[in-house]
Parts: sequence; C-alpha cells; structure tokens
Amino acid sequence: MRAGPLSNDQVIALLNRCYVPVYVVNEDYAPHGPAPAEEKAERNRIYRAALDAKKPAGSVHVYLVAPNGRLVNSMHVADAAKTKTLVALLEETVKQLNTPAGQPVVPPAPQSAAPTAGADDLVLHLVSRGHRRGSWREFPGENWIVLARSAWTKFLPPAQARVGQTWAIDRDAAALVLTHFYPQTENNDVSTNRIDHLTLTAKVISADNGVVRVRLDGRLTMKHPFYPRRDDSNLVEATVVGVLDVDANTRQVRVFRLVTAKAAYGREGFDVAVRSVP
Repeated sequence: MRAGPLSNDQVIALLNRCYVPVYVVNEDYAPHGPAPAEEKAERNRIYRAALDAKKPAGSVHVYLVAPNGRLVNSMHVADAAKTKTLVALLEETVKQLNTPAGQPVVPPAPQSAAPTAGADDLVLHLVSRGHRRGSWREFPGENWIVLARSAWTKFLPPAQARVGQTWAIDRDAAALVLTHFYPQTENNDVSTNRIDHLTLTAKVISADNGVVRVRLDGRLTMKHPFYPRRDDSNLVEATVVGVLDVDANTRQVRVFRLVTAKAAYGREGFDVAVRSVP
C-alpha cells in the first residue's frame, strides 16, 4: 500500500481532505497485543459489522467508517493496492456521505520516531530492505531497538583493553540486536524467530584520544516466518560487520554501527544497517 496508492497524489489528497486515516498493526490488536482494550473492541466491532453486512472483512482490509461509527464500505488490501480501485471507493464514499472537504486533522509527520528511553539506555535505529523490488520491497522498513545498560555493557571491551585484543560478545546480548535482521515481511513479532546459529566477535583496532574503537564481525542463521502464526521454511543467512566506539574514561558508547556484509532471506538478498542515536 505504501509503495502504491498511499504514494499517489490523488489518494493522498482525498485522504487529507475528506478522511481521518487510521492504520493499525495486527500484532498490537491480537488478544495479547499492547493496544488498549477499548481500541481492540472497536476494531472487532467494525470487523463484525463488515461480516454482518456481507462486505469484505479480515485483518488486511480497508474499512471506511462514517463519523457516527457506522461501517460504510470495505475492501481487501489486494484490491485496495490498485490505485484506481481505491480512488473509486474513496470517491464513492465521499459522495455517499456528502463529506465536505477540510484540512488534515493531523499535520503530516514522520511515521517512525525514536521511542521513549531511559538516560542510561542505548537507542538503535535499524533500516532494512530486500533486493527484490515491488510492493513489499519498494520502501525500506524501519525499526527501533532499545538496549538497557545491562545489555549494551556486554558489548564493551575489557578494561585496559589493548589493540589487537579479541573476545566473543555475549550471545544473548547480540541476539537482542540480530533478531531484527530480516527484510520487510508481514511478521514483525521477533518472538517467533528461531536463532540456529549466532556468533559476534570483537577486536580492538585502535585506542586514541580517549576512544577505544572495536571492530565487530558476526554470522547469523535464523528462521523468520514471513507471516505471523504461520510456519514456513524461510531462513536468514547473514554475515555482519560493524564498529563500536567507546569512551575509555566513562565506558559509554559513543558510536554503534552494524551492517550486513552479505545477507539472504531464502533466495532473496537483503541489507540491514543499524546505528546508535544520541
């Protein structure tokens, strides 16, 4: 949808003038998801209303609702992803409700923002993109990782580390980052991942002006299902390389960078880059 109709000027103008667009993440609205109970109930009400009206209904649908909450129209995403089809539905609903044009309720803003984190947390911004172009891969995917002090300190070199010194990064700490290394899929529940092999080694490559620079090298083999709650044989095979700059006096991370040197998801290549955010 983002790569198709939601990038179309006509669709954008219709949504901004005549609608209050809302999108939800299915995992958040699952029974154990973090969405508020009243929002889950409202989503289920709209879904049931579509079923009762014998209109398209499901977890990957567009629902058009009147200001009083009445379901007006719905469409499966496979149809809504066709720009002309979605424009026709949006225009039909505007006429049906006699909706006057207005200003956007919410001004345009970035869709991905750094999460709230403690002063002692390490915040990482991740960008991922599969090599195959098309609907799923047209735009990169973003994610955020927050490492508590108890996790990020496990990446640090030993005190008084010397140039050339090597060590293995704690596997559990490395997994907190590498479990997010996969291309855009419908499944973003990392608890469904199964890490079969993970190594991340570190080597001090310089120590100058109070900064210790560490090179990171690793390998990952991980099963990541494309769809949530549906098993498949998709495997991530990746080699990663990165750099870690540590203040020798305060033992604080100044820079954290980790990228895929080579990565494949099944037969498709993909790239991931992670950077620390102040």
